[in-house]
Amino acid sequence: MRVIDQAAPGFAELQARILEPGFPWRYARATREDDGEENPWLRGWVHMVYDHGHWYSQDAEFIVKQVVAMMGAVAEPISSIFRVRIVLNTITDRPYLNGAHVDFVWPHKTALLYINDADGDTVIYEELCADERPQTFTVAQQIAPVANRLVLFDGQCFHTGTTPTRTARRVVLNVNYD
Repeated sequence: MRVIDQAAPGFAELQARILEPGFPWRYARATREDDGEENPWLRGWVHMVYDHGHWYSQDAEFIVKQVVAMMGAVAEPISSIFRVRIVLNTITDRPYLNGAHVDFVWPHKTALLYINDADGDTVIYEELCADERPQTFTVAQQIAPVANRLVLFDGQCFHTGTTPTRTARRVVLNVNYD
């Protein structure tokens, strides 16, 4: 796992575009299908940019170019991108973990770029995706959301985000690649 501050060379423009009032968001369910049915706080917003060959965002070309430039700047090779999405969690009454998950079950890498300073840490666990979901999880690292901070890790590591309680929103660009 790597944590890199000031990772994206074109961050100011990327941040401005994503945080502008007219940026389109879609309401999303909890992170995992079996999480949050009883808890309305475990909902959020998503902006899908790219998913397995399908382009969804009017800003897709700009965002993907920024991702490629950022990964080059931090010497992180990419052979292919599976998905790029942006997740927005809004303030909650107390911190909630969104549910330990992996984005995909096959081998891949995950990059998280924080778009704003927020509370609501990302939690990465030691447990890897396997045939059976672990009953308990061991925290490997907690990372605080700081604007232009990049987190790179094995995509088969279970991970989750925490909802913010002091800031209005927590915005994260999520990239799955190999």
